[in-house]
Amino acid sequence: MGWDLEEEFQRRIVCFGSHGLTSWTDVSGTSTRLQAAHQAADRLLRHTEQLVVGFVALTDWPDADPDRQRSPWAHYPQHWSTRVPDVHGIQLLTGNHLALAHNLAGWQIDEVAPDRYLVQAPNLADWYDCTDNQQVWRHHFPDPDLIERARSDFGDLLYSDV
Repeated sequence: MGWDLEEEFQRRIVCFGSHGLTSWTDVSGTSTRLQAAHQAADRLLRHTEQLVVGFVALTDWPDADPDRQRSPWAHYPQHWSTRVPDVHGIQLLTGNHLALAHNLAGWQIDEVAPDRYLVQAPNLADWYDCTDNQQVWRHHFPDPDLIERARSDFGDLLYSDV
């Protein structure tokens, strides 16, 4: 995967974890969170052939407790091709993922490569267009009701360790 710097960033962090888990964090001085989400989706699309799953998440890094960002899902790569750790406004999924969803009729689903689907919320601003860091830090953005409705839509596609 290339660095493909689209603009000048204050920070770009790429973390490599066990089992090939990779996360990218871009902190931009010029892009809004919504613009950064679109850029991250473009990055997913450039690398669909190498990815089993991908998603674009808001982060309150660097001010958040990093343990809060972790999920047991990350330690079980056998679930990556069928489950996701939580809902996001933009996700790259497989047909196996989609088969477990309860109702994605309200989501935009585009096949972007063989057995790879970009699944997007109908209004990405509801998921990513936040200018108030405190809303993100306090988990008030995206709206908790929006997240619960999305969790209902995604159903069994969501990872559960119980």
